[in-house]
This record gives sequence, C-alpha cells and structure tokens, in this order.
Amino acid sequence: MYMNILNITFNGISAERKSVPKGSISVSNNIKIEGVEEVKMGLDKTKSALKFLFSYKTVYSPDIASIELKGELLSLVDVAEATIILDKWKKDKSLDKDNAKVVINNVMNKCTVEVILLSRELGLPSPIPMPSVKDDSNNKPAKK
Repeated sequence: MYMNILNITFNGISAERKSVPKGSISVSNNIKIEGVEEVKMGLDKTKSALKFLFSYKTVYSPDIASIELKGELLSLVDVAEATIILDKWKKDKSLDKDNAKVVINNVMNKCTVEVILLSRELGLPSPIPMPSVKDDSNNKPAKK
C-alpha cells in the first residue's frame, strides 16, 4: 500500500478559553476520521485521489478550554487501493490499520503544530510537553 499525501487543509478552526488556567490541568487530544470521498482530478487511469475528512480536538480539563480543527487530507493512491478503501469505509466507517496509520500520523503532525500555536495565543499551556534541558547536577562525579 502506498499513499501519497498531496495536501492537508483546514476548513474550520474553533478555539475558546473559558477560564484562566490554574491548578491541576489535564489535556486530551482526539483525532476522528469523519469521512472518505473520491475526488475527480483528471488523473491518469491508474491513480485516484481520495479526500479524508477529519476533526482534531484538544480539551483542557476541568472545562478550561477547547480547540477544534476540522479539515481534509488529500491523497493519491492506486485505483485498486482506492476501491478497497472506499468499500471498507462505506461498509463499516473504518480504515485498515496501515491506511489509518498514514492518515492519522499526517493529520496529527499538521494539527499538533497548529494547536500549539493556538494554545499560545489563548494563554494556555502547550497541549504536548515541550522539550527541555534537564539539570543533571546530581549525576556529576564528585570533585576531588
């Protein structure tokens, strides 16, 4: 299976801070594939374009804030693979493991960056831990 990602675009962004963050805060992120559609793009007969509709939601608890992104991922796949993906989606509203992994990883990469920027604008903690340099002074050999 080979899926070439052409583009990921947002068609809806909603961000709201209800209160000032304080105390213990938990953050949850959730990705949902909302739909799969074939897109006519005038491609050669061996390729098909598929549009995966998604939503990505970040919730700060207890009821402090939420950020939701809605969008679409456009991919290019072989016609036979497109038929399998569309049939499975129509049948049980799911993707096979490999296709789901590709779509979710690409959506997560795009959305995580956007949610970090939006959280900063709203004065919220980052939804994912940011890298930091640790103090390793306890691990240094004793001076002689």
